[in-house]
Amino acid sequence: MLPNGNNMKSIRSSLRAKAATRRVGVRNDAKKHSKKMESRHRVWEQALRESQEQYRMLLDGIENYAIFMMDPQGRIVSWNAGAERIKGYEADEIIGRNFSCFFSPENIARGRPEDVAAAVRFLCGPGARYITGQAIHSNGGAYLGA
Repeated sequence: MLPNGNNMKSIRSSLRAKAATRRVGVRNDAKKHSKKMESRHRVWEQALRESQEQYRMLLDGIENYAIFMMDPQGRIVSWNAGAERIKGYEADEIIGRNFSCFFSPENIARGRPEDVAAAVRFLCGPGARYITGQAIHSNGGAYLGA
């Protein structure tokens, strides 16, 4: 028995109970934090989906300019309505193809697609730049493209 009237067993028991209560409290706090983070994650995912949809709608609404993206290998990965109207290819027939299909056989033989690919890498740097040259429409006709 201790001088204050408590025995060692009851003190140990009391300390264990307090520790268990703290562990439960920590677990509950962790669960609350996890739920809060999951909720924030869902909000951010929804905002990203909405932003992507707005961007797609914006690009699809531009019909006076051909806007498309290529991967580092030169394959077309996106295609807007303007590109469809100007270049004559529908998205499902051009996406996945190499951009060299926009060049005449003569320009392909001269290495023009490789020159343009090098210029595009240059264009990715700071500042506004563009390239002009003869391009081939899906119907085989040539036009001056930028």
